[in-house]
Amino acid sequence: QKSVMSRKNEEEKEVVETLYHTITIPRGGEYDLLLSDGSRLRMNSESEIRVPVTFEKGQREVFMKGEIYFDIVRDSLAPFVVHTHQGDIRVLGTSFNVSIYEDEGSCHATLVEGRVEVNDKVNGEKVVLTPGKQALLQGKEMTVREVNTKLYTLWRLDRFTFASEDMEGVIRKLSR
Repeated sequence: QKSVMSRKNEEEKEVVETLYHTITIPRGGEYDLLLSDGSRLRMNSESEIRVPVTFEKGQREVFMKGEIYFDIVRDSLAPFVVHTHQGDIRVLGTSFNVSIYEDEGSCHATLVEGRVEVNDKVNGEKVVLTPGKQALLQGKEMTVREVNTKLYTLWRLDRFTFASEDMEGVIRKLSR
């Protein structure tokens, strides 16, 4: 699916249109995606991403829901930004997982390597994650905790691992 987004360039007083692709993964599916900058994404089932056909100079922004594992190519002149309805994740080059399913009621950003900044849209709070840390956005609260990153990233290797998860959460994941 293609969409067009317009924005005004203040310096030149002209409208710049960006062409987007929207990729939606059905229940039970997974998909590997290579972006125009060389970054690789592994999309889990019932996930969606809206990404520009090509990144404009100095900008690398995507919009997502569901669960996606990101392996981002470093570019200090163009930070990579992942937009979700709960918050944004800003990175220079790193590997991390984002899970924000509508039926979960929370957003998890789990850092495997590198550094990311998580911005909570609800209360404006920002945190910088280091490897092994996870930002949990739930309602009006953001918490940071240390986690075993394998629990949140093994899905991309077709493995499920559950630790201290209630049966309802396990069933939701298995049904996807």
